[in-house]
Amino acid sequence: MSDSFSAPATPGSTSSNKSRTSRSPAPCNLTPSTRSSPSIVSQNPVQTGSVSWIDILYKKRLTIFIIHFFMLVVVILKAFNLLCEAEDKSYIKRTGFAHGLES
Repeated sequence: MSDSFSAPATPGSTSSNKSRTSRSPAPCNLTPSTRSSPSIVSQNPVQTGSVSWIDILYKKRLTIFIIHFFMLVVVILKAFNLLCEAEDKSYIKRTGFAHGLES
């Protein structure tokens, strides 16, 4: 048995690996006259949905602005809450007891 692998000979080439010629792929015959313009029917449904969503957001700009404003307020309040919690933990670490609920 032979240890080397040899591919079957293709028409127009020899069976030895050294003299094998590679075939180039067939040329693409798309000229500007045969190319079709993309239509909404042939597009990916995800892309069509994204475009529709962006269009809805653009038409409802005032509502989107208000929602984002309230989200900014939530982020600011959360940051303030974290600062207050950090101050409370620091006070407990320094004194050994929480303030406000001592009896």
